[in-house]
Amino acid sequence: MFQVTGSIRIQSPQDTVWAKLSALDDISNWASGINTSVISSAQSEDVGAQRTCDIEGMGTLRENIVDWQPGSGFSYELDDISMLGYGKNSWQLSAEEGETVLTLTSQVRLEYGPVRSQMRPAELTIGLL
Repeated sequence: MFQVTGSIRIQSPQDTVWAKLSALDDISNWASGINTSVISSAQSEDVGAQRTCDIEGMGTLRENIVDWQPGSGFSYELDDISMLGYGKNSWQLSAEEGETVLTLTSQVRLEYGPVRSQMRPAELTIGLL
């Protein structure tokens, strides 16, 4: 499993950032590379909500909300992603000196295809270190 974490500081209060981040169908209006985003479930927030995004160069992905912390973050797992066995993104907010720190953690596990077969020797080598 691979994990990457990155953070940015936003010059807005946490509740303002949460209002934007938690509007799941709005991500295509502020995130580059996402052509469209729609709610694809009966609920639009909280655990069980689903969002479908058309992502440039990747096609359509469905995201299933698996954790929802009102005002501070949420996580979703990616459904039916080719060449990847598992994908999860977690968005977390924290207040710092009147600003908001937004942290995105992405986890990916490769399961299929030529990329995975090429990774096995590297994983074995790393495991020996």
